[in-house]
Amino acid sequence: MPPAGFHIARWLLAFGPSRTSDIAEGVAMDRSAASRLIDALRAARLVRVEVDPSDRRANSIRLTAAGRRHVVRALEWKSGVFHDRLSTWNERDLENLGHLIAKLNES
Repeated sequence: MPPAGFHIARWLLAFGPSRTSDIAEGVAMDRSAASRLIDALRAARLVRVEVDPSDRRANSIRLTAAGRRHVVRALEWKSGVFHDRLSTWNERDLENLGHLIAKLNES
């Protein structure tokens, strides 16, 4: 899965079935790029395109069971890598990181 495709799949995991335009806005991508990535995810059977129940003229994109498993495994792997990298840091470095992340979030 291309990295940008992962962002779409991760967004769907967090927010559930959505229209292409909502997904594109949610991942800060133009609609045509999001459509191409959704097509690639669909070809890989990681997402399914259905008729939107609230507007029969529109489509709704949802993760398949395989798509959910793929995203969850990737997030678990990324979390493990992050944990491994930080496991060698001393307490002072971890505190500094926490302060810097808090400062970043204030901006």
